[in-house]
Amino acid sequence: IEKIVDLQITRVSRRLMETSQLTLEVTPVARALLAERGYDPDFGARPLRRTIEKEMVGPLANRILAGDFEAANTVVVDAQGTELVFRSRASSEAVGAA
Repeated sequence: IEKIVDLQITRVSRRLMETSQLTLEVTPVARALLAERGYDPDFGARPLRRTIEKEMVGPLANRILAGDFEAANTVVVDAQGTELVFRSRASSEAVGAA
């Protein structure tokens, strides 16, 4: 399942670079959280794309629109407890949880 998470994150990362000139880095803890939430025993990994969109892409897009990240920076997606947290590599200060 984590390999599928990696494939989905690679697609998101490409889109982010093309549209916002931001690099995306997702920590192993955040990847594991997304894999856990995106897996369903009855449906396998089918809900994974929707989980990534809802829990990572949507909140990240909102923060980009709010001006939380500058072009050419790296956005680090990490997990604190059960929440995803987004921060700029240039500044280790978290800009909010999802």
